[in-house]
Amino acid sequence: MEQKVEIPESKLKDYIQDTDKTKWRLKNNHNIKYFSEDEIKRITSNYSTKLGNGAFGEVYKGVLDDDQWVAVKKYIRLDSQEEFAKEVIIHSQINHKNVIRLVGCCIDENAQTMVLEHASNGNLSDRLHCHDNPISLATRLNIAIECAEALGCMHSMYNPVIHLDIKPSNILLGDDFHAKISDFGISRLRDNIESAINVIGCIGYMDPAFRQEGCLITVKSDVYSFGVVLVELITKTKPTDETKRVIQRFGKAFTKGRPVRDLFDADIANKSNTKVLEAIGAIANKCLNEEYDARPEMNDVAGRLRDLRAVLESGQGKSQTGWRFFNGGQNELKTEKPGVAWSSIFSRNTTIFKKGYPAPAGIPRYSYGDLKMMTKNFIDVLGRGAYCTVYRGHLPDGRAVAVKQLYGVGGSEVEFWSEVTIMARMNHRNIVSIWGWCADKGQRMLILEFISNGSLDKHVLPASTQEDDGPGQRQHLDLNTRHQIALGVAHAMAYMHEECSDGVLHCDIKPHNILLDDNFCPKLTDFGLSTWLSKTMSRVRGTRGYMAPEWVIHREVITAKADVYSFGMVLLEVVSGRNYNFREESVGSEDWYFPKWVYEKCYIHHKIEDILDPILQAEACQGTGIAELMVNTAIWCLQDRAEKRPSMGKVVKMLDGTIEMTKQPEKPVIFCACDD
Repeated sequence: MEQKVEIPESKLKDYIQDTDKTKWRLKNNHNIKYFSEDEIKRITSNYSTKLGNGAFGEVYKGVLDDDQWVAVKKYIRLDSQEEFAKEVIIHSQINHKNVIRLVGCCIDENAQTMVLEHASNGNLSDRLHCHDNPISLATRLNIAIECAEALGCMHSMYNPVIHLDIKPSNILLGDDFHAKISDFGISRLRDNIESAINVIGCIGYMDPAFRQEGCLITVKSDVYSFGVVLVELITKTKPTDETKRVIQRFGKAFTKGRPVRDLFDADIANKSNTKVLEAIGAIANKCLNEEYDARPEMNDVAGRLRDLRAVLESGQGKSQTGWRFFNGGQNELKTEKPGVAWSSIFSRNTTIFKKGYPAPAGIPRYSYGDLKMMTKNFIDVLGRGAYCTVYRGHLPDGRAVAVKQLYGVGGSEVEFWSEVTIMARMNHRNIVSIWGWCADKGQRMLILEFISNGSLDKHVLPASTQEDDGPGQRQHLDLNTRHQIALGVAHAMAYMHEECSDGVLHCDIKPHNILLDDNFCPKLTDFGLSTWLSKTMSRVRGTRGYMAPEWVIHREVITAKADVYSFGMVLLEVVSGRNYNFREESVGSEDWYFPKWVYEKCYIHHKIEDILDPILQAEACQGTGIAELMVNTAIWCLQDRAEKRPSMGKVVKMLDGTIEMTKQPEKPVIFCACDD
């Protein structure tokens, strides 16, 4: 079967010497431009303004035709073509506001260059050590949080990216000192794991485990390097300073229970923030653990740092927090408060398809004949919906796929290209990946990763309320599994709303659009109604029962809070095992509304057990803490007014227990029963 790929992509892969080049698949999450060598010379005024040097090349300042400033990284070593190709492939897969944006590249012979977003305030190392004006603790903490969030996103991708060179000189600072992780020259994809003996890095920041022959690279190597950066941020001391040996002194102090206050940077240390500095140091110390498994996950680190920012902003930095950090578990954050647990490319812009729709960047295009071969003539139906049929198939390399054939409204030009473009720009372990597309002979099809356990509704809702006739029998999912599913979906939505360079509004969050893999890890799917948050909605989108009131009642501007409402309804269904249109037999009122019923059971009658899925009643006898957490979070998401609902970033913290919900939400009373 012939796979059709763009010629520049093939040339990039030709630079790679690995025997298995399929490991280096191109998946671009935003539009990447290809530049010619002459265009690069014009952009940089013939390389007139040098910004710096790196291991593989030189960086020059440039300006695009739209007056956007850029940094142009030129590879100068003739033997570095493979490193160039791998860096472009890896960098192109990351779409996060705190990762320097890859604008484009030039692959002309002996002129390999990368065009990158320009960071106006230079790098963190220079700002920290070479400027007279000190950086405030609040700014340093914000920088740490943004870097931790970017690394957490990279480690959470479908094929996680391991940076391997986290250090202050690779953390650039944009306007208002927002952090931007840069330089993916030695980065690796997790699926391309190799022995650490082949890895180079920066002395002082490199994981000491790399010294062990045969040690494998993992995301925990980035965690160690980040811990070193944290220490440098609060001490203003480089780890390579042999006279101060700050990393060793930090480790010994925590091991022996000694204070580390004398190591703090005098520019930021005072009585009012001593506890916050000590807490940051404790987090750094855990990141620096010599044992991989004892180091925390970056998403957990980001959550703890956000908590410290809240303490600092509230002026309580000198109070007794009572915190313990990552106590006893591999990646769990703990608190002394009882009952609260801390959970753990390419495309030329000139490439235009029919009617002005741009080609989806970096996603392979297949013919209708290819799809017939993949699916053995469309014989294995996985499911049917109002606007699509999904078939099982296999790519030439053996990977199982779900081929989604669109028709009706779902197969229109606008809907199809919107779904392909949006999915191509996202990369998260809780979002289904797109592996190809077809627009041939009047057919519109998406090739998606195959998710084995089907949709969430098959597992938590009665058969009579499931949306399609696909196979599947309701299984018993315990409360903890349901909680983890909800948390995974929340992470995906927070990524879409708050972390993607271009925010995405899903517009159709419901159990049917949440798939479960072999390990019941959730994967958000079906972006046919999705749109960019920056766009104004021109029509009602969504499914009856999951739509927020502002779609048809309040007639307000639609924001990410509409998705939050839908998630709240899903959360109630997950914990209760009941569909949104469930009605208690003894209640005959026409204004009966599922969230209102739940609210009254929970907050007025205090009978949380009445809300729980009947098959969870045995678990309820052992405690209802998780159920209460999920219900409380759901009711906050289901507030009638959008401005009273939390953001998805906050929802994540509510679900994992890092926010204590002391205030009672208002009773939701408005039922939006409109359907598109």
